[in-house]
Amino acid sequence: MIMVKDMVHKLIFFLLFIVLLVIVASAYHWVQQMIQPNTHYQKPIGDAVKVFDSSPHYIDKSSMPDRLVWFLWYGE
Repeated sequence: MIMVKDMVHKLIFFLLFIVLLVIVASAYHWVQQMIQPNTHYQKPIGDAVKVFDSSPHYIDKSSMPDRLVWFLWYGE
């Protein structure tokens, strides 16, 4: 009788754990969907500046020390 009672308590604990795990996981997924932007690659609105240019015609011919000085002097 005692073993059955222990097994029932363990089963209830396990089922409660699974239910709470599903609730927390679904709440986490819901919050993640709420704060995630809809379009990742949309053009920014306002006075935004494009930072990355991957066009093949642009080749930086300056040396690494020149680029470092430029970065440290202007912060760009």
